[in-house]
Amino acid sequence: MTGQDYIISFDLDDTLFDNGPVIKHAFVKLYEHMVDSYAGFAETFDFDQFVKLAYQSRMENPDIVDYSLLRKIHIQNALADYGINNADPDVAYQVFIDARQEVTLFEQTIPLLESLKSHSLPLIAISNGNADPDRIGLSGYFSARFNPTSVGYAKPDPRMYELVCQQLNIAPEQLIHIGDCRDNDVDAARNAGCHSIWFNRHESSVDYQPHVQCLSQILSEISKIIN
Repeated sequence: MTGQDYIISFDLDDTLFDNGPVIKHAFVKLYEHMVDSYAGFAETFDFDQFVKLAYQSRMENPDIVDYSLLRKIHIQNALADYGINNADPDVAYQVFIDARQEVTLFEQTIPLLESLKSHSLPLIAISNGNADPDRIGLSGYFSARFNPTSVGYAKPDPRMYELVCQQLNIAPEQLIHIGDCRDNDVDAARNAGCHSIWFNRHESSVDYQPHVQCLSQILSEISKIIN
């Protein structure tokens, strides 16, 4: 098996950019939209209560893996508490999803992807989130993008990786997945029979190999697997 037989997959959130500030910004923009659109909304929810309802809505719907649908349920729940039932959440959701694409990539992200591209290694994205590579500054790097909306499963369910491999017509051992989450990216990919590299940027427990603490180290670890 040569390098040409492998496909490299990346998680997006917290692997290629810091997602915490992105989501907070998106919630701020969504909350501002709700306050501007519905008189008295701020009396129904302050910002922290509004965000808490988002997580509550997610916990109440454990079988839903589509984050876009969960965001819309959150908006509908907030409007129901405000006094509007069966509201169409699409306009408000668009405010959130637009803000959610406003990311600042890690300094090493583009150099890494450029390097992998120069080695003719096919790249795909496997993410639970709804960041759009074409909108966050990564257009042209990934030949395919997979998330729970398109696959029907979410990490850490190994079936997400299994179905991606089926759709790509490759064996699981031909997929090398890189991500920041030990459960979602590292163990789940390995449980599906794929290779995985842990981007351990927070320097957590290092009992797993291979792991790196900087994206610039990824290419070296991929070379070890391929060779």
